[in-house]
Amino acid sequence: MTDSLTHWSAETVADILGVTRGRISQLLDEGTLTRDAEGFEKDRTFRDAMIYYRGLTDIAAIKRLMLEKKTELLQIEVDKAKGKVMQVEDVHRVWGDIVIRARDAFRRLGSKVSPVLPYCRSEAEMQKKVEEATDEILNELCRPVDYVEKAE
Repeated sequence: MTDSLTHWSAETVADILGVTRGRISQLLDEGTLTRDAEGFEKDRTFRDAMIYYRGLTDIAAIKRLMLEKKTELLQIEVDKAKGKVMQVEDVHRVWGDIVIRARDAFRRLGSKVSPVLPYCRSEAEMQKKVEEATDEILNELCRPVDYVEKAE
């Protein structure tokens, strides 16, 4: 279930309260939170949660907190629309690509230096050849890569 203008999904409520989905299920079973067919009604859920978790009974304080949280969530949506925020899955995919590039580049180190090492006259010269090859790999990894969405 996804969020709508008037209702939240269980994942969103869990994020707001800083609890797990399992705890949300417990709060539903206890009757602390309620949900209808569309999900968790935003205003009611937030009010109930603030009373339960923070002991707040002052309606003005609860409304102020609700407005702050709504503003926060709207700002996140604006940031997403502007491309300032990335989905976690996208970050994981890009990071995975970076790690794979680094692994593959360093695996090639042996094949780069092994042909020239037997002709080196000293350990210092060998070290220099290995360092040059390593620097070449690191420079290669520093160059930016254009990430294009992969067709699935």
